Amino acid sequence: MASRFTGETGRDLLLEVLSDTTLLRGVADVGEFIGISELLEVEHGSTIIQQGGSDNDIYIVVCGSFFINVNCRKLNTRGVGTHVCEVSHVDKTAKRKAKIVGGGNNQ
Repeated sequence: MASRFTGETGRDLLLEVLSDTTLLRGVADVGEFIGISELLEVEHGSTIIQQGGSDNDIYIVVCGSFFINVNCRKLNTRGVGTHVCEVSHVDKTAKRKAKIVGGGNNQ
């Protein structure tokens, strides 16, 4: 699935999708953001963020969905156009409050 966002045509599609996300809507140069970002393919059930972790990456969902689990309970689902884990980016000392797991169609 991520392969549709590669190459010149794919980059244009990625730019369009990211420009319409809640986090980047209204940002003047989303292309610059793409240049410093990494496109990941996440398999269903794979963990991208571990609860209690000290990393501070932000993930923007461009296809598929992710489950948000806290203390082994599914609390929410995030889909295309949303992002996860912005709190740990604001407070660099904060531990991750949730486990984020690929929910499907993320490849």
